[in-house]
Amino acid sequence: MNYWFDKVQATTAGFDRNQDGIDFFAPRRIAFAVAIALVGFSSMVGVARAEDPRDVNKLLDSRICQDCDLRGANLRGAFLKNARLRGSDLTGADLRDATLTGAYFTGANLTGADLAGAEMEWANLRDANLQDANLQDANLSRSDLDGANLDGADLRGANLSRAKMPDNTIHP
Repeated sequence: MNYWFDKVQATTAGFDRNQDGIDFFAPRRIAFAVAIALVGFSSMVGVARAEDPRDVNKLLDSRICQDCDLRGANLRGAFLKNARLRGSDLTGADLRDATLTGAYFTGANLTGADLAGAEMEWANLRDANLQDANLQDANLSRSDLDGANLDGADLRGANLSRAKMPDNTIHP
């Protein structure tokens, strides 16, 4: 038989191997499969952290956004003094260095939120979920944390003077 005929026949049958049985295209198929998996994974991650832009604009315009979807929102350095965020979902939101003095977060979900350096004096965080939140160097003095979930929260350097703690005690 003719060598070229055999090669064409093997290729059309789905075999991309040389005479020794080595599949030269296997690494390319593996790389392609990995690339497809990474693209799919990265698109899923983007969807999981999508705030509602209308809610972000509403909050920034009026400082009132109760029961809003602010998951993953970039609110770094925002001026939100006395903001009303009762029951809002701020999971994974970036609130670093934000002014949140006197803000109402009653029942809000702040799981994994970054509040490092935030000014939160007199904030109402009653029954808020702050699990795994970053509160490093945040000013929480005189804040109400009664019933708040602080499991895994990073409070290094945070000012908690006169704050009402989750167990209903006043921090010295």
